[in-house]
Amino acid sequence: MTDRNVQASGGDYTTWAAWEAATPANLVTSTQTWRGLGADETFSEADLDIGTGVTTDATFYMEMATQAGTAFDGIAGQGPAIDEATGTATDSGWVLQISADYTRVTNIEVTNSQAKGATGDYAGILVAAGADFVLLQRNIIHDIDSAVSTRRSKGVLAPEDTGRTVYILNNIIYNMGGTDQGRGIEVGLFDATNTAHIIGNSLYNTSPHASNGKGINVSFDNGAANVLHIYNNLVIGQNNDYDNQSTTGTTFNNSHNGSGDTTALGTSTQQSLTASTEWVDLTGGSEDLHLDSGSTVLDDGSDRGTTPTNVEFDIDDYDRDAGAVTWDIGADQQGLPAAAATSITSQVMHHRKQLVGV
Repeated sequence: MTDRNVQASGGDYTTWAAWEAATPANLVTSTQTWRGLGADETFSEADLDIGTGVTTDATFYMEMATQAGTAFDGIAGQGPAIDEATGTATDSGWVLQISADYTRVTNIEVTNSQAKGATGDYAGILVAAGADFVLLQRNIIHDIDSAVSTRRSKGVLAPEDTGRTVYILNNIIYNMGGTDQGRGIEVGLFDATNTAHIIGNSLYNTSPHASNGKGINVSFDNGAANVLHIYNNLVIGQNNDYDNQSTTGTTFNNSHNGSGDTTALGTSTQQSLTASTEWVDLTGGSEDLHLDSGSTVLDDGSDRGTTPTNVEFDIDDYDRDAGAVTWDIGADQQGLPAAAATSITSQVMHHRKQLVGV
């Protein structure tokens, strides 16, 4: 694995764009996994596109992640952040676009402090058409704002395509701006043989302005052998928390989702939830979407084991599977395993998760 530090001074590259530009054109033949490790600071980037023209596979791929010891703890302002604060309102329709197959984005904050996207919808993270097996895990995506009232602001957008798989796991997404129909997560994989894994995400206030806004919006159509996995998501504060427009040829594997309305998908759902009961803090500018101690979705999730890859790690990198806990719904695992009080010989503090040995 080829690790490169991305930081304002003293690192290998001062911007994510510079790290991306240095990527070997063929990671497979050069036998490299090209990983950028961001420092605990904000990077002002414009039209950041990761991996266009880069050849990858499941072993040799690109990854954006955090440096060891960074302060990322599932709250904005802690850890590396990408803010498209530069440029003009007519720039491209994303803060971060993923163009290479197998790319991973892990523990990164994505936002924009200047409204953009005048010519189209605007996304925090856009999975480009043709990008397959992209993994977005444990990120914070917030305050994404389109510049034009007739365009939609979206946290994660994977537009229509054929024959690809996307993984959207354990992310926190909130506050989509603009006045049109916002989206927290939108996956529109039309045609055939597509698969989407949307598991363990927490979404709040992703369409505050429009009557037809949606938290998680999925549309599989016009083909056979499409598969949709939606588990353990907690979505509150939209006009429609979930909207499943999938029809022809789609296999649905959905359960243990929570919603503020009555649209939670699948079986074993929790509905009509209240955001202030479920999450720690909803104050503008200091949002904390870790589960509150009084949350009604504690110990109510579906145990997903270790499939797909890394689904067991919550927003704070806590390993639910190794911890033998009963899974919560959403990106945060607030609870503890019952065995923690009997045989653990050391004390480990992982955000609000404390194991005390006796």
